[in-house]
Amino acid sequence: MNNKKLLIITGVASLFILCLATLWHFIYGWFSITPMALIAPVNESPWEHVKMFFVPAILVYLVEYLIIGKHYRNFVFSKGVVLLFMPIFMF
Repeated sequence: MNNKKLLIITGVASLFILCLATLWHFIYGWFSITPMALIAPVNESPWEHVKMFFVPAILVYLVEYLIIGKHYRNFVFSKGVVLLFMPIFMF
């Protein structure tokens, strides 16, 4: 797999994460069950906004790994670094 294809897939995945995070912001209001509070934002605190991006990103990265991740040695490491820096850049 070439780098141009990887760049396109990463860009599409990033846009999908933003769209999913927008929906994730409202998911607790739609399904107000207590276990949902572990993965969905409940209020407007900074921690809840971190959950709003973190959980959809993990879901997208898992799907991305199943599709293309096995072809790259450092895929899991690179996505882990992204997940660590995401809250910093979000604030």
